[in-house]
Amino acid sequence: MADIIDIDDAREVAVASKFGIRPFRAKDIAPMVRIITKIGLREFAQVISPENIKALVGRAEDGKPQADIVGIGLMLDVAAVVGENFDKVEGDLFAFMASMSGLKVQGVGDLSLADTFDLLYAIFTASDFSDFFKRARALLAK
Repeated sequence: MADIIDIDDAREVAVASKFGIRPFRAKDIAPMVRIITKIGLREFAQVISPENIKALVGRAEDGKPQADIVGIGLMLDVAAVVGENFDKVEGDLFAFMASMSGLKVQGVGDLSLADTFDLLYAIFTASDFSDFFKRARALLAK
């Protein structure tokens, strides 16, 4: 019998392979910090704060996996903060996306909105991306 593949896992693999996302490296820290600083560290910290995550968990609907609802809520909150400050980070964000995907900066700017969001999704859902933030938050908490 063939293995059953979760649709979210299949989508993540398809998006990552479409753009050829490379692993995160130490050289990615400076561009990420620059982008987060331009977005506003306080605004970004509020979005990923334990209080906001608890509030998102509290809004979870019955019958749906809480992780899905919290993940979508977090993604929407991050998107709102980025959207409010997009003009400040556009150049840095496109350069970072290009370096992660092998595209040229102009190529990132020319992507359709759907492909842009797919590329961002592939980058920000990579396991080493979440590991980076977990470790950074642990260091900042000390």
